[in-house]
Amino acid sequence: CSSDLYDVTPISNPLSWNIIDLTNKVLPVTSITYNADTGVYLITTTDGVNPILISNDGVTFTYETGLNWISYGAYTPFDYIPFDENNYDVSGVEVPSDGLYASLHANNIYFAVGDVIVLSLDAYTWNVVYAPANNRTLALKDIQYFNLTSFVGYMTVGKITNQVTGVTNECILTSNDGYVWNNPLQSPLGNNGFNSVATNGNIILGVGENGIAYTTTNGSNWFARTTPTANNLNKVIFNNGMFIIVGDN
Repeated sequence: CSSDLYDVTPISNPLSWNIIDLTNKVLPVTSITYNADTGVYLITTTDGVNPILISNDGVTFTYETGLNWISYGAYTPFDYIPFDENNYDVSGVEVPSDGLYASLHANNIYFAVGDVIVLSLDAYTWNVVYAPANNRTLALKDIQYFNLTSFVGYMTVGKITNQVTGVTNECILTSNDGYVWNNPLQSPLGNNGFNSVATNGNIILGVGENGIAYTTTNGSNWFARTTPTANNLNKVIFNNGMFIIVGDN
């Protein structure tokens, strides 16, 4: 939901849901990630004041001053002080004030992407590992980890805009370790941003604005594919032997 911040959680099956009001502030929520090893839920938003919120149970929440998404009886996501010793903090998660669109937990590392790429080892303290050059703005919409024959590593996609010329191109960044990111393209593919990437284990499919779709096996060489729509394609997954794409209209 993009009005008041809500968390929608299943009760016992995917047909039964509860809506939990998490905060009294309007936040544009963009993604949720769960780390099964630590039981940490992570939400990203495009709100620069509160770009990341975390919980230890994903069900029971409270808030103070509209900033804190924390679990009763658990540790606050700010300084590890138990809730029963210090009910709330006045600051947010230690994360740069940038809007974020997507998140990932892979290889014991948390990632969030949007205006920048940020990384955390514990979900509490975040550091910028990639930021655009001067006069450039990023809008990274998805991040995934792939393990293919011709590509092993992290990939994030979106778009980048030159604030001087006004020209927008797709943005594809890859990394072997999550810390050092590079653009694998020799030249831009076009003027439409990517919104999502997925793999079937052999190829990677990227989809985006105005119905674009591209495939690659190595992250560097991309080939345009035809789709039956000019509407924005917002998310792609691979399941049961097929790619499934959802978008506008």
